[in-house]
Amino acid sequence: MLLVNSWMLSIGFLDPHTVIGTALQRCLFFLETISDISPTFFLGLFKALVPAIFMNIYVVGLNQLFDVEIDKVNKPTLPLASGEFSMSTGIVLVAASCIMSFAYGSEVRISAVLFALLISFLLGSAYSVDLPLLRWKRHAFLAASCILCVRAILVQLAFFMHIQRYVLGRPIVLKKSVIFATAFMCFFSAVIALFKDIPDVDGDRDYGIQSLAFA
Repeated sequence: MLLVNSWMLSIGFLDPHTVIGTALQRCLFFLETISDISPTFFLGLFKALVPAIFMNIYVVGLNQLFDVEIDKVNKPTLPLASGEFSMSTGIVLVAASCIMSFAYGSEVRISAVLFALLISFLLGSAYSVDLPLLRWKRHAFLAASCILCVRAILVQLAFFMHIQRYVLGRPIVLKKSVIFATAFMCFFSAVIALFKDIPDVDGDRDYGIQSLAFA
């Protein structure tokens, strides 16, 4: 019951459009024929999505932990900013999600996914953590680069390699659909990097965040 309650709480840190988009895109772009649709395919997709979801909770939750005061201006309905979660609860959920991500990723033994998790962890931490040489979200170019690297390139290639090699048992050869998906996501991620900051201009300006919206 405690595990279920913790999972339900952590949903408050989930970035749903990222997770849903990731799942749908893998189904659309990594299937070559109707015969590829099978329980094996969905099981393989699930094994990669679970640690990715936990990592998403870690990255989004960590950002909220370091942005509580900013979010009270920009997004007062978020769990920490609204007081729905205490800081201690947020820290526990973020730490647990990070551990679960790597634990599950290690359990399924998928090197491409593990590599993607590690880079996502490093870039997500550098993006949010307020330490010298970090807190990259303060700089518009670095912030956009983190989003572009993870969403448009890293996740695309990691899931592609996982599906092709470990699920469908095919050689890893870049296809036009993967190149198109990566190019599209580069454009889409650039749009996200710009437009996600537009509603946050007031709080970002007050706390020295040089977002693309007014960079």
